[in-house]
Amino acid sequence: ESNICIHQGFYEYLFGSTIDNDASRKQNKFHEIMTHIQTLLDSNPAYRTTYKLYITGHSLGGALATLFGFYASSFHPSLPRPVTVVSVASPRVGNLEFARTFARFESYGCL
Repeated sequence: ESNICIHQGFYEYLFGSTIDNDASRKQNKFHEIMTHIQTLLDSNPAYRTTYKLYITGHSLGGALATLFGFYASSFHPSLPRPVTVVSVASPRVGNLEFARTFARFESYGCL
């Protein structure tokens, strides 16, 4: 049995919810970004075939780009394929099983 493990700090940064000054809960960063992407794609159906999604980052941003691309490609099949992740000088995001699964997604054409 294999278990994917992801760095807790990176995961919480991308998926953790925050509370506004008025005590209301805000969307996490992943859902906030995905909402913008979906709005763009929904505004013109042709964008799904003519646009490509690139996610880039350096250092901490590279780790977040890797994690964002991994989740976006696996849980949002309506996105243009492949989702391209360009990560520079990123710390390790997950364990060996995460890396293997990421590579499998690449071989399937998701990433």
